[in-house]
Amino acid sequence: VVLTHAHIDHSGNLPTLIRLGFEGQILCTSPTADLTELLLLDSVNIFLRKAHKGRKHGRSKFNSGAQPLYLQKHVMDTVERFVTIGFHRPFQVTGNIELTFIPVGHLLGAAAAVFKVTEGGVEKSIAFTGDIGRKNYPVLDDPFPVPNVDYLVTESTYGGRYHSAGKSVEETLVKVI
Repeated sequence: VVLTHAHIDHSGNLPTLIRLGFEGQILCTSPTADLTELLLLDSVNIFLRKAHKGRKHGRSKFNSGAQPLYLQKHVMDTVERFVTIGFHRPFQVTGNIELTFIPVGHLLGAAAAVFKVTEGGVEKSIAFTGDIGRKNYPVLDDPFPVPNVDYLVTESTYGGRYHSAGKSVEETLVKVI
């Protein structure tokens, strides 16, 4: 598994994968591993709190009888599978697959995954961007450019939206408050 960043929409089902028997590595940056552990432990606590609240109050909203997808044990088993890789440091996944993480802003530790695959003496490259951050964001480094690749897979969650030009994050925050 290659994890581009810690947000729960990317990492949230990893403990289920482990619970169901996955025994491989989870490749990510060190900050992504640390943040993912926190987010997954928090998600377990939230689910258990909701389940307890439902039993305590007998509310059908919470008392559906649903069991958590995973428990703290599964989160800790997941964390044991993390293999952290520094930015711009090629990592040999297999004999013919190399992975390099490129920083993309968005969140501490977020990375694009760039693969070089050699097959039959021919090298091809593919990049998966994950979520890409914005430039000139006050807390995070600007995203690095992804190198030229043969194939590019990119996230497009906000592809149809424009971020407010000219307004700083601070100005937007003040307006909201």
